[in-house]
Amino acid sequence: DIKARKRFLFLIMFVICLLFVNFLLVESTYYDLADAESHFDEFIIAHNKQYVNEREKFTRFLIFSENLEEINRKNAESTNAVYGITKFADLTDEEFLMYATGLTGTGGPKCPDSISQVNSSIIAPESFDWRTKKVVSQVKDQKACGSCWAFSATGAVESQYAIKHKKIEEVSEQQLVDCDKRSGGCSGTNALENPILYYKDNGAMAEKDYPYESQDSTCRYKKEKVKVTVKGCKNVKVDTDEEKLKNLLHEHGPLMMALDAVPLGKYINGIIKSSECKTNTLNHAILVVGYGTENGIPYWIVKNSWGQGWGEDGFFRIERGVNCLNLMVATPVLPIVD
Repeated sequence: DIKARKRFLFLIMFVICLLFVNFLLVESTYYDLADAESHFDEFIIAHNKQYVNEREKFTRFLIFSENLEEINRKNAESTNAVYGITKFADLTDEEFLMYATGLTGTGGPKCPDSISQVNSSIIAPESFDWRTKKVVSQVKDQKACGSCWAFSATGAVESQYAIKHKKIEEVSEQQLVDCDKRSGGCSGTNALENPILYYKDNGAMAEKDYPYESQDSTCRYKKEKVKVTVKGCKNVKVDTDEEKLKNLLHEHGPLMMALDAVPLGKYINGIIKSSECKTNTLNHAILVVGYGTENGIPYWIVKNSWGQGWGEDGFFRIERGVNCLNLMVATPVLPIVD
């Protein structure tokens, strides 16, 4: 019968279209290793890479080629996140951690106060993003300095100030890098609390008065230039309860947290899922700014410090509810500002 044949032909065409779309998606995230050299040349131009000599360039090419293999493997295994060539593509994982992170532990001093109770009168919605409230400052770039902790701190302070005063006041990371003696500048810090405790004692200068240099320098703190007064901080005690974290994030604002950054070096976009994020280390401080669900996958929205050209305009998403990238191991920190 003609109608049945038409339905059958339509079904065949539909399946072919689906296969073609799937092929295009796979192709768009697969790198032919035979073309590694041309990919490397494009990478050098795109990221303005300069090497000391041909020997170093060749070494970087070999690392780049290995990273392409790893990217292909990750994309073959990933069902949601997309991985690709980023500005870190000529670095080993060890170099990447030295270059782009900066949290050396979580065993330093704690905040004098803590929050553990959820306000039962405030109902957290199914999805929430502090960026929509205009209280999340622009994504910045720590560059080749282990200062993620400083950017996590300034981001949290800027958000708390904006929630309270209805305007964003950007504060100085370089002040923390140079002056916070509990921390080690570009060599990192051993506690999320350190920079906030420094700000509590000294106050935060404006970014424009003490701009970022991405290197250790002499402390040039000026008390009369303090722009934001930080009264202290609170540890957000949620243990491993991500539902509780969701409620407290919605109630109080973006939170300083820590995770393992290794899988992020090759991240382009999408949600990093549980199968891709099992780890047992912490090395990177970030700012969690929201949460949501996409295609049935619950996720956290995280602000990073690798510039706006990385990830999803400088942000990334990880699966919620599975301790992805060890997110729930270190106690989150909430600064209190005047």
